[in-house]
Amino acid sequence: MRNSPSKIALVAALGLALALTFSCSGDGSSSGPKKTVKKEKISGVSQKGSFVSGGTIKLYELNENYERTGKVFNGEIKDDNGRYEIEEIKGYELASPYVEVEATGRYINEITNAVSAESITLKVIADIADKDNVNINVFTHLEHDKVLGSARAGLPFADAKQQALVEVSAELGIAASGNSEDMSIQADSVLLLASVLLQVGRSESELNALLSTSNGISDVKNGMAEALAVFDDARDNVLGITPSSSSVFSSSSELSSSSVVPSSSSAVVLSSSSIPPSSSSIAPSSNSNENRLVTCEGNQQLSCNGDNVDINNKVQSIQNNECIDVEINWTNEFTTPPIRMRCEIQLNSNTTVSIKVGDNPAKTVTGEYFINMEISLLSALSVGKNEIRDICVSYTSTEALPSSVACSLQTW
Repeated sequence: MRNSPSKIALVAALGLALALTFSCSGDGSSSGPKKTVKKEKISGVSQKGSFVSGGTIKLYELNENYERTGKVFNGEIKDDNGRYEIEEIKGYELASPYVEVEATGRYINEITNAVSAESITLKVIADIADKDNVNINVFTHLEHDKVLGSARAGLPFADAKQQALVEVSAELGIAASGNSEDMSIQADSVLLLASVLLQVGRSESELNALLSTSNGISDVKNGMAEALAVFDDARDNVLGITPSSSSVFSSSSELSSSSVVPSSSSAVVLSSSSIPPSSSSIAPSSNSNENRLVTCEGNQQLSCNGDNVDINNKVQSIQNNECIDVEINWTNEFTTPPIRMRCEIQLNSNTTVSIKVGDNPAKTVTGEYFINMEISLLSALSVGKNEIRDICVSYTSTEALPSSVACSLQTW
């Protein structure tokens, strides 16, 4: 039976309507309402050593393809701690959650403790959908192009960030983990070591050239011995000694205040000053009756074993292959930060650090020169008594272990 011209026209019209419907709506499953990204301000710290007051900050809006849209927001370095704020962004609806932030200015040389004569530029690419604080440092700068390349190739942004930090730190001969834009040189020794490593043996012009092109980054680790030799002095500098050419930090307590925006709001350093050498792995004891007890309490800041928790406060010593128990009495029902443990170790050879909590699988990191690793202990503190049992730490090496190891209980 032949179809009439009117029926043919009707079928064609319906087909066209359906085609237009699907072409406008996409696949109908992966797309949803665009998440609005509006911020009151973006803030953080910019650090090689800390940038000094008067430096400039630019935030570039990016689209979903990580390309600049042409919209720029301006800010400035507020003080000699490197603290910045970008308030121009208030109320503006961003094209995507992705932004680039650039800091340009002079900085405090963490080795000499003097303010640089030349300015440098450091940058970061970040997802600010769920955060208002973005720190800028040598890790964020060196990983920038790697993040862009991986993200544009289809890797999820968070994975691209983690992968880039692993690659950059490996090039420097350092084992680093975490999110670089949450780090600060006051709270994260691995970041400070990277800054020292880039600076040591180089003039300001040579450092500028290195950061501008990233050429020769893989050769930087050849200066590790020299960097480790001055590392302790550099740490003392960033934790409180005032440079003669600038009024920067009056005390270490000022440096660790909230205005500095460190990656961890408080920390207690569990430092082991004399670790016996070992060439084989010894399984730590899981018998909680044999563990030493660390008791902490707090409302906003923790106090452990009678000492307030601070970045520089040494309150406990953990020997190799030893386990501890931690009890935290928390009384602030509105502030429930997570708890993590971080271990840092300066190395003379390949060394493995392992942290095991309770019956959970151990987290193990092997590195050369410097290891910085962390493990989550509690997702949140509850009001009342919080118990963390059987936190066991062990270190092994093919040669003699270094003389000191530092582990930290941290809230952030």
